Amino acid sequence: MKKVMVMFEFPGATTKQYDNIMKDLNAMGTLNNNGLIFHSCSSNSKGLTICDVWESESAISRFGEILYPLLKKHGIKAVQPEIIPLHNMVNTLVPQS
Repeated sequence: MKKVMVMFEFPGATTKQYDNIMKDLNAMGTLNNNGLIFHSCSSNSKGLTICDVWESESAISRFGEILYPLLKKHGIKAVQPEIIPLHNMVNTLVPQS
């Protein structure tokens, strides 16, 4: 399987909406063992940017089935992510072997 980087741009979305979605995902137990390797979120005057690394394109596709209803629930317009094959990733939080 080829790891992928996934970029979402959510115009107009707020950190409050994001936090509520994360609460729902945690309550559902869907953030563990679903193929997510790395997740980050940043905000600016335009909205939110999400950058993830997933174990495969099929893993993010399966997660989308959970995510998109939550986006709707919390008033965030669903967008198509940019999915890019990952060439390299360095994680300084985990010792390299």
